Amino acid sequence: MNNQVIEKQKELINEFLDLFGKKRMYYLSEETRKKVEELIVKIGKLELESLGEEIKNNTDIEIVEKEEIFSEDGNLNHKRFLGKNNEVKETKPVIEINIDHLNRNLAFQEPPEVVKYCEKLIKAIFHEVQHLRQDYMVDKKESSNRVMSITKDIVIDSVKPNLYTDNYSTISFEKDAEICGCEKYMYIMGNNEETEKEVTKQKIIFELGKYTIDGVDYPKDDATKKVIDELICKKQKKDLLVIYPYLQKEYNMDCTKKSSTELVKNLQKEEEEIKNNKNLSKEEKTSLIKDAKDMYYELIYRRLEDDDREIKNLRENIGKEETNKTLKELSKYFKNEKKRKIKIINDSKEISKDLIEKTLILSNEEVEEYYDKKISYIEKTSNYNKSLDTIYKRNDFLNTIKVSKEKLNHTVKSKENIDKEIEDIIL
Repeated sequence: MNNQVIEKQKELINEFLDLFGKKRMYYLSEETRKKVEELIVKIGKLELESLGEEIKNNTDIEIVEKEEIFSEDGNLNHKRFLGKNNEVKETKPVIEINIDHLNRNLAFQEPPEVVKYCEKLIKAIFHEVQHLRQDYMVDKKESSNRVMSITKDIVIDSVKPNLYTDNYSTISFEKDAEICGCEKYMYIMGNNEETEKEVTKQKIIFELGKYTIDGVDYPKDDATKKVIDELICKKQKKDLLVIYPYLQKEYNMDCTKKSSTELVKNLQKEEEEIKNNKNLSKEEKTSLIKDAKDMYYELIYRRLEDDDREIKNLRENIGKEETNKTLKELSKYFKNEKKRKIKIINDSKEISKDLIEKTLILSNEEVEEYYDKKISYIEKTSNYNKSLDTIYKRNDFLNTIKVSKEKLNHTVKSKENIDKEIEDIIL
């Protein structure tokens, strides 16, 4: 987004804040309400420009007043479904910004507090546009844990809305939208301590959040794996793979999971494509390759963990050396993830402590246990891979003995035949 757009957004936001910051209001007059609607729509339309002219022109922004107990500042109504010919259809996106909370509290709040709520409304615009952006992420080719996590949560929301409701405080696409909404506001209007603290909090939850399923808390990735595997592999919901093609990175169109061999080869293919893309800078290539590796390492680990036969199949398909290399990279990745996530907790101890007490995120001890389990499993798998060397060498040795014995038998047989032939001639 160019500087002219940013400056225009800043001008409109200041105009919006000035409506409530300069004098006390006790209710929204018709004139002020129209001005509020005009400014919010303009700010939103400018933000939609980053998604392209077609999406901008096809997306409505509406101002609503809904009396809700838990007032939602914004909402995106936009769904995907399969048409008659198994084509993905989309409803027209509508972003709703709810000003009910603002209107009802004007009579009780001084201008500084009203301005704070107005800032929340502006962040809500950026938040909802990010949800629209997320919806188009599921069609993107680039691999990353972030997009995979968001995609799976969008799927869960579409099929199991009760899980979304139960885990609203930690669900990935809400945390991502909250982070982007706050960061975009600070990018335009400048940093402030309160918003920075909110961004830190949301990032911690995105990285370390827990999900509750049937009253049991799970690390987020374990929970989404459990739900998505059930939907696709057990319930055979093939339509989800068509509507959300990003899932095809992990699942085949027959609702089976891709093998570890397929995952390794797909990673190698993506890495080569990125390296050979002349339109990308060196920094962009490095970042994209890292994101792809991180995502595929998670998927490869899950596949090896699911089926003990996978390590043998992997070795047979890509060779001993490549398998050893893959296992070493997996181990290194999870060791780094363990350090990174513990650092996230320790860098913001006050915020983390509050979130841990509310059981919204993993504690230091839970992070260590979670990753130590993965690292231990990889080491065991690596040892098993090495033991296959001994087994294969033993089998090769036995085959050699067998071949030698057969050759010896053949030689003995030949000698017996020659002796018999000589005897026949003499007689």
